[in-house]
Amino acid sequence: MARGSTLDEIVTLTRDEAGLGSSAASITDMLPQIKTVVRRTQEMLYEEHDWPFLRVRDAPKAMAAGQRYYDFPAALNPYRIFGVRRKWNQDYLPIERGIEWQQYSELNSDADLRNDPVQRWDWYTDGTSTQFEVWPIPASADCTIHFDGMRSLQAFVNDDAVADLDDYLIALFAATKFMSAEAKKEKQAEAAQRLKTLKANAKGGTRVRTMTGGGGQADRPQGTIIRISG
Repeated sequence: MARGSTLDEIVTLTRDEAGLGSSAASITDMLPQIKTVVRRTQEMLYEEHDWPFLRVRDAPKAMAAGQRYYDFPAALNPYRIFGVRRKWNQDYLPIERGIEWQQYSELNSDADLRNDPVQRWDWYTDGTSTQFEVWPIPASADCTIHFDGMRSLQAFVNDDAVADLDDYLIALFAATKFMSAEAKKEKQAEAAQRLKTLKANAKGGTRVRTMTGGGGQADRPQGTIIRISG
């Protein structure tokens, strides 16, 4: 099988791979735990690996005159960003993450000092939501910020919710959580081989490009995550 299976289908695969029995009635009490493990397993695989088919490229966010904080483009995971650039006068130039006192000393955003174009960005939270801040505050709406990164996982709560990653990959890793130390060794090997094969297939046609965002760093092949710390 492959991507596009439902939570209910992957729970069944996990039960089979772990040898928990084919009858749902026999493991009714375990079903909530199996679902939790399946969800967590997909999240772990998503967070630890770069999946090219989940990449978001050139997601734009238009600037507004006098606006300092913005929501990230829809579906983009703000913690899996590979590159950021601005479009100004039809030119694309990378911008760096990090707004420090040096920048505020030059143009103090707290005093509503504005200028074009945007030169830096950083994460911002008001305690309830995650946004990004730009510096300096735009003086016009003529600038656009463009992001490259990973999209967020789709909601994976209801039984008919669809997984973003390969069903057997999730099931194999999840099954090891319900097996004895001795029995799970073979299953772990199967899971590792499945992961290796899928990552190799996903990287087909990968090429090295010059990065157009994120501080002017060289772009990595698609199989490598550029982590942004801080």
